[in-house]
Amino acid sequence: MHLVSHTKQLFDEIQTLLEKKNQDYSGGNPDGFENFRESARFAAISVKEGIMSRLYDKVARLSRLHFKETTEGTGPAVQNESFEDTCIDLIGYTAILIAWRRSVIDPDIDELNLDE
Repeated sequence: MHLVSHTKQLFDEIQTLLEKKNQDYSGGNPDGFENFRESARFAAISVKEGIMSRLYDKVARLSRLHFKETTEGTGPAVQNESFEDTCIDLIGYTAILIAWRRSVIDPDIDELNLDE
Protein backbone atom coordinates (compact mmCIF):
# COMPACT_ATOMS: atom_id res chain seq x y z
CA MET A 1 0.00 0.00 0.00
CA HIS A 2 1.21 3.50 -0.82
CA LEU A 3 2.25 5.91 1.96
CA VAL A 4 -0.59 8.32 1.21
CA SER A 5 -3.13 5.48 1.29
CA HIS A 6 -1.73 4.28 4.63
CA THR A 7 -1.90 7.72 6.18
CA LYS A 8 -5.41 8.40 4.86
CA GLN A 9 -6.61 5.14 6.38
CA LEU A 10 -4.84 5.99 9.64
CA PHE A 11 -6.35 9.48 9.80
CA ASP A 12 -9.80 8.04 9.12
CA GLU A 13 -9.30 5.63 12.04
CA ILE A 14 -8.09 8.47 14.27
CA GLN A 15 -11.10 10.61 13.34
CA THR A 16 -13.46 7.78 14.28
CA LEU A 17 -11.61 7.26 17.57
CA LEU A 18 -11.71 11.00 18.38
CA GLU A 19 -15.46 11.06 17.74
CA LYS A 20 -16.02 8.09 20.06
CA LYS A 21 -13.79 9.49 22.81
CA ASN A 22 -15.36 12.93 22.50
CA GLN A 23 -18.79 11.37 23.00
CA ASP A 24 -17.52 9.39 26.00
CA TYR A 25 -15.79 12.33 27.67
CA SER A 26 -18.23 15.10 26.79
CA GLY A 27 -21.36 13.09 27.50
CA GLY A 28 -23.06 14.70 24.52
CA ASN A 29 -22.13 18.24 25.56
CA PRO A 30 -21.90 20.28 22.33
CA ASP A 31 -18.70 21.86 23.67
CA GLY A 32 -16.17 19.19 22.75
CA PHE A 33 -13.53 21.06 24.76
CA GLU A 34 -15.50 21.06 28.02
CA ASN A 35 -13.56 18.14 29.49
CA PHE A 36 -10.31 19.97 28.80
CA ARG A 37 -11.66 23.22 30.24
CA GLU A 38 -12.86 21.48 33.40
CA SER A 39 -9.52 19.79 34.00
CA ALA A 40 -7.69 23.07 33.29
CA ARG A 41 -9.82 24.88 35.89
CA PHE A 42 -9.19 22.09 38.39
CA ALA A 43 -5.41 22.24 37.82
CA ALA A 44 -5.36 26.05 37.63
CA ILE A 45 -3.72 26.01 34.19
CA SER A 46 -4.81 27.05 30.72
CA VAL A 47 -6.63 24.64 28.44
CA LYS A 48 -3.64 24.80 26.09
CA GLU A 49 -1.31 23.76 28.93
CA GLY A 50 -3.69 20.95 29.86
CA ILE A 51 -3.71 19.54 26.34
CA MET A 52 0.06 19.96 26.12
CA SER A 53 0.49 18.03 29.37
CA ARG A 54 -1.47 15.15 27.84
CA LEU A 55 0.86 15.30 24.83
CA TYR A 56 3.84 15.13 27.17
CA ASP A 57 2.33 12.12 28.96
CA LYS A 58 2.03 10.31 25.61
CA VAL A 59 5.62 11.17 24.61
CA ALA A 60 6.84 9.89 27.98
CA ARG A 61 4.82 6.71 27.51
CA LEU A 62 6.30 6.20 24.03
CA SER A 63 9.75 6.52 25.52
CA ARG A 64 8.99 3.92 28.20
CA LEU A 65 7.44 1.54 25.67
CA HIS A 66 10.38 1.92 23.30
CA PHE A 67 12.92 1.38 26.08
CA LYS A 68 11.18 -1.75 27.33
CA GLU A 69 10.78 -3.20 23.83
CA THR A 70 14.27 -2.47 22.53
CA THR A 71 16.57 -2.43 25.54
CA GLU A 72 15.09 -4.94 27.92
CA GLY A 73 13.27 -7.02 25.34
CA THR A 74 10.48 -7.61 27.83
CA GLY A 75 7.64 -6.20 25.79
CA PRO A 76 5.36 -3.29 26.58
CA ALA A 77 5.95 -1.41 29.82
CA VAL A 78 2.33 -0.32 29.90
CA GLN A 79 -0.46 -2.85 30.04
CA ASN A 80 -3.39 -2.45 27.67
CA GLU A 81 -1.75 0.20 25.47
CA SER A 82 0.63 -0.60 22.65
CA PHE A 83 3.25 1.60 21.04
CA GLU A 84 0.87 2.13 18.12
CA ASP A 85 -2.06 3.00 20.43
CA THR A 86 0.11 5.62 22.11
CA CYS A 87 1.19 7.07 18.74
CA ILE A 88 -2.46 7.30 17.70
CA ASP A 89 -3.34 9.09 20.95
CA LEU A 90 -0.44 11.48 20.38
CA ILE A 91 -1.76 12.33 16.91
CA GLY A 92 -5.25 12.78 18.37
CA TYR A 93 -4.09 15.14 21.12
CA THR A 94 -2.03 17.08 18.57
CA ALA A 95 -5.17 17.52 16.45
CA ILE A 96 -7.12 18.60 19.54
CA LEU A 97 -4.43 21.17 20.39
CA ILE A 98 -4.53 22.58 16.86
CA ALA A 99 -8.36 22.68 16.91
CA TRP A 100 -8.30 24.46 20.29
CA ARG A 101 -5.73 26.99 19.08
CA ARG A 102 -7.69 27.70 15.90
CA SER A 103 -10.92 28.16 17.86
CA VAL A 104 -9.21 30.67 20.14
CA ILE A 105 -7.49 32.59 17.32
CA ASP A 106 -10.64 32.67 15.17
CA PRO A 107 -13.75 32.43 17.35
CA ASP A 108 -15.95 32.30 14.23
CA ILE A 109 -14.74 28.71 13.75
CA ASP A 110 -16.90 27.71 16.69
CA GLU A 111 -19.90 29.56 18.09
CA LEU A 112 -18.71 28.79 21.63
CA ASN A 113 -16.72 31.45 23.48
CA LEU A 114 -13.48 29.62 24.27
CA ASP A 115 -10.94 31.39 26.43
CA GLU A 116 -7.31 30.31 26.17
